[in-house]
This record gives sequence, C-alpha cells and structure tokens, in this order.
Amino acid sequence: MVTAAQQTLVQHSWDKLEPLVTHVAELFYDRLFELDPSLEELLPPSLTKPSTQLVQVLGQAVAGANDLSRIAPVLRELGRRHRDYGVRVGHYVTAGDALLWTLEQSLAEDFTPRMKEAWEATYQALSALLLEGAKTRSADPASAPRGGVVAAASPGVATRARQQAG
Repeated sequence: MVTAAQQTLVQHSWDKLEPLVTHVAELFYDRLFELDPSLEELLPPSLTKPSTQLVQVLGQAVAGANDLSRIAPVLRELGRRHRDYGVRVGHYVTAGDALLWTLEQSLAEDFTPRMKEAWEATYQALSALLLEGAKTRSADPASAPRGGVVAAASPGVATRARQQAG
C-alpha cells in the first residue's frame, strides 16, 4: 500500500522528471536490456510506442496514486498483453530494478531513501495489478500484436536509435 506521504513524494519527483521523459524512457530501456538482454526480443524494433506507453502509465499512476482503482483496468489489460508477448513474472522484478536505477540516475540527490521507498511501494502496487492481468485468459495469444511491452526490457535505446538512423 502506498501511503499519502509516499504519494506526495512520488508526485513531486514526477514533476521534476516530466520535462525529461524521453531521456528517462531511454535510460530505463537501456538499463532493462543491460539487466536482461533477452527481453529485447519481446519489443518491436522501434521503442517509440513502448516508451510512450511507459511514460503514460507512470504519469497516470502518479496522478492517480491515491486511487489506483481508476487505472486498474488499464493495468490489468496491459499485464494480460504483456503475458501474451512473453513477459514472465521475473521480468517485473527486473523492470522494477531498472526503474529504480533510472529514477536514481535522473533525480540524483533528490532520490533519497524515503523517495526510493515511495517509488518501490508505487511500483509494487502497479506491478501487482499488471500481474493480476497476466493471470487472466486472452482471446487468442497468437493474434496479439507485437510491441507495447512496458515492463519488459535491453543494450540500448541509444544504440538502437543510432542503428536505425544510420
């Protein structure tokens, strides 16, 4: 459970991160693939859509941290789709580690132990809803579109972008 004080810390830190969301998403995916390179196979060649979804989900979660039930259906559906893409339970742990590392790098001295605890609690609440969705049945996993994996993830967004540009 995320306390009111933790919600305030997370919201305050998100305000600082919003102008940097593109960089934050790149850091996240770079770190995710560094921690588990096999996750890169689960993502489309371009990380534009997953990066946008990552930022949107985090933004919605931060904005509604006092009532995650508002976005719970979206998170459960995302968890179901992630399962269909091949995301396993352990990948959520890796994604959480990548997220905390990314926040620490991005917020620097503002990423205090209390801030870390607040983000850990928030991520636990979000990932619990994603995992609930992963337990639901899908209509046809073979027809699931590839891409949009938020919580799975890579050697780098920057490397990939350079390869696509050149």
